[in-house]
Amino acid sequence: MKQQYLILPEVLQIIPMSRTKWYEGIKRGVFPPPIKFGRSSLWKREDIEMLIETLSKGGIAPFHDERSRNFTEYNAKSKEKHMMASMERHIEQAQRLHNKLVKRVNNKQSAIAR
Repeated sequence: MKQQYLILPEVLQIIPMSRTKWYEGIKRGVFPPPIKFGRSSLWKREDIEMLIETLSKGGIAPFHDERSRNFTEYNAKSKEKHMMASMERHIEQAQRLHNKLVKRVNNKQSAIAR
């Protein structure tokens, strides 16, 4: 049988909740982590069906597996990379501002010296 995958909007139609709550559940290991395919996140239909069955019986489906750890690490690395890029942009802006101010001060000093 061919493996079927769902994208997040399809998952959230089956299990109605916000994207934020869904990703919080993944971090806690309650919901299945996605399988990354390029920039896309996909979920195995069988994982979602297993989650529904377990929840309907009043249980909690633990998804503490390698994919969950990888997903958490991927998010942490992605956030770290984003923060570094943001910091670099701020440093570049500060350097440009500093250079402008130095130039203005030098221009005023040379005007005074004349």
